[in-house]
Amino acid sequence: MSASKLNPNLFHGLERDGGYLYRNERPTSTTSPHWRGKIWLTGIGWYWLSAWEQDVKTGLFFKLRAQEMTDAHAIKYCAYKDRPQRNAPEAGQRQIILPEPGGENSSDSDIPF
Repeated sequence: MSASKLNPNLFHGLERDGGYLYRNERPTSTTSPHWRGKIWLTGIGWYWLSAWEQDVKTGLFFKLRAQEMTDAHAIKYCAYKDRPQRNAPEAGQRQIILPEPGGENSSDSDIPF
């Protein structure tokens, strides 16, 4: 079985790696992970990510476990959520316009090679 490749993690239309962890506020047992989340790995797919806090002599570290996500879970938990558009800045805010990669305003066009 392979991880789900449905609903890729996109940023400005480009696929990117990334995910998040959040504290598990409702553990079901003493062995439940302290942190839970999901991660998208480009070319690989969606994975569930779990972390357990481990305190050792050298300090705190996290034991991690990744588990492949099914297509059903990717549809349910990784689908893009419609959010209100923020087209115009509110009063007192600056609007920042970033150039399109490889576009006319790209700084790459000034490079002579």
